[in-house]
Amino acid sequence: MKDWHSWLEIFVLLSVLISLAIPLGTYIAKVYQGQVLWIDKIVHPIEFTFYKISGINFLEQMTWKSYAQSVVSLGFVSFLLLYALLRLQYYLPLNPQHYLGVQPDLAFNMAISFLTNTNWQSYEGEKVLSYFSQMMGLSVQNFISAGTGMAVAVALVRGFSQSGGLSLGNFWVDLTRGVFYILLPLSIIMSILLISQGVIQNFNDYLTLPSIELSASPQVIPGGPVASQVSIKQLGSNGGGFFSANSAHPFENPTPFSNFLELLAILLIPVSFIVAYGRMVGQPRQSRALLGLLFCIFMIGFLFCAYQEVNYEGKEYRHGILNSVLWTVASTATSNGSSNALIESFTPLTEMSALLFMLTGEVVFGGVGQGLYSLILYILITVFVAGLMSGRMPEYLGKKIEVFEIKMSLLAILIPALSILFFVSVAVQLSMAHQSSLTEWLYHFASTTSNNGSALSALSALNANTSCLNTLFGLTMLLGRYGVIIPVLAISGSLILKRKKKEESKVVQNRSVIETDSIVFMILVFGVIGIISLLSFFPAILMGPIADYLSGVKN
Repeated sequence: MKDWHSWLEIFVLLSVLISLAIPLGTYIAKVYQGQVLWIDKIVHPIEFTFYKISGINFLEQMTWKSYAQSVVSLGFVSFLLLYALLRLQYYLPLNPQHYLGVQPDLAFNMAISFLTNTNWQSYEGEKVLSYFSQMMGLSVQNFISAGTGMAVAVALVRGFSQSGGLSLGNFWVDLTRGVFYILLPLSIIMSILLISQGVIQNFNDYLTLPSIELSASPQVIPGGPVASQVSIKQLGSNGGGFFSANSAHPFENPTPFSNFLELLAILLIPVSFIVAYGRMVGQPRQSRALLGLLFCIFMIGFLFCAYQEVNYEGKEYRHGILNSVLWTVASTATSNGSSNALIESFTPLTEMSALLFMLTGEVVFGGVGQGLYSLILYILITVFVAGLMSGRMPEYLGKKIEVFEIKMSLLAILIPALSILFFVSVAVQLSMAHQSSLTEWLYHFASTTSNNGSALSALSALNANTSCLNTLFGLTMLLGRYGVIIPVLAISGSLILKRKKKEESKVVQNRSVIETDSIVFMILVFGVIGIISLLSFFPAILMGPIADYLSGVKN
C-alpha cells in the first residue's frame, strides 16, 4: 500500500482521539454539573470575579423562554459590537497595515458569520483585517459562539436528566463555565503546541521582500497572532482562518504534526460531548451506542471519499491525499468548515459526500454542542416512529415523547432544509455573482445555513462578496443557527416538566419501552437520518454533484 504511512497516521489519530475523549467527556460532564474539579483553585476565583464585574446572578434559574431570550440577546449584542469594531477598524490599535474599516455589507455578513459559529469568509483576512479585529473581534466571538452551542446542548440534556421542574439552569453560568473551564484551557495548550511547530504568533509588521524572479512583484510576508486564533477555530468548530488559504497556509499549518494536532482539535470536543452526554443522563451505554453509530458513518464517508481521490490537484503535497480527504470529511461533518486543500479540486462524488454531511445537519459529531442537539432531534423522531410501528411507548431516557416534541424536532430540521432549497433556487434564477454551477450554489448555501463556513474554493467565496450575497448569506446563517436553537430549547422546556419514570424490571422494560441503546435502534436512527435527508435534498443532489459525475463536468 503506497500511502501506508498516511493510513498509520489516521489510525493513530483515531486512537488518540478516543483515548482523550473519554476523560475529557467525563470532565465536561462534571463542569456543567457543578462538581468539584482539580482546576477549581485556578479558575474558580476568575469565574466569580467575572460574575461580579458583569453583574451576573449565578444563582438565578431560567425557564426555557428566559434561556432562549438570553441566547438571542447575546447574539444581538455580539452582532452590534463586532459590526462596530469592523467598521471602525481604522481608528483602533494594532493596525500596522492601516487597513480601512470594512465595507457595510461585508461587515454585516462577517458579524453574523462569527456570532453564529459559521465563520464564512468572502474576504482575504490578511488583506482586510487588523490584528485587533482578528483578536478582539473574531477570536472573542469564536469563544462565545462555541460556548453558546455547548450551553444549548447542556440545556437540552437537562431536559432528560431532570424532572418535574421549570429551570434549565442559567445560560450565563453555562456559557462562562464552558469558556473558562473547557475552551480557554484547551486553547492555551493547543496554541503552545502549534507555536512549537512553527505557527506564527506575533505583532510584527508585514515584510516586503524582493521576489526570486526579478520581473515579478515584491513578495509580502504577513505576520500576526495566528496560533491563538487557529487553536480556538479548530477546538470550537469555528473554522475561520487568519489567512484566506486557511489551514493550507504554511503559517497556519506548517508541519505534518501541526496537521495532526489540528485534525485532533476539530474532532476532540464534539466526540467528547457524546461521552459527556451519557455521563450527564446517567446512562453511559447511550454514549457508546451513539459513538459506534457516528464512527461507522464517519468512516464510511471517509473511505468512500478516499477511494474517489487519486491525484494531487488542489492538495498540499506535504499533507498528502488521504490527509486532505480526512480533513474535508472531518470539517464538514463537524461544522468546522476549515480546509487544508482546495475542495473544488475533489471529484464530484467527494463533494457530494461533504455536502451530505452538511445537509444532514452535521449530526456526525457536528459542532461543539450543535452536533449533539442536532442528533437528539433525529433520535426523538426515531423513537416516535419506532413506537408507532411496534406499538411500544415512545419514550426516551425515561421521558415520554409526545406531539409537541416531534413538532419542534421537525421544525428544527425543516427550517434549515427549506432555507437551503429556497435560497439556492433564488440564486440560480437570478444568476448572481460569477457562479453558475448548481453544485456550487448548493454547497455554499448548505455551508452557510448549516453554520459550517467552508467554500468550494477561496475564489468562489471571494466572488460571493457582493451586497446581495452578503445579505442573503447573513440571513441563512441566522436561520440555520436560531431556527434550530429555539425549537431545541422549547423541547427541553417541555421535557423538564415531565417526571422521569421509575426504573422498572428489565423484563417489563423490554416489553413496554424501546431500547434506545441497542444496535437495532442505531440502525433505525441511521435510516431516519438518511430518509429525511434524501426526501429533502435528493433532487438537488441528483441535478448537482451526481449529474457532474455522470457527465464528467467539474465546477
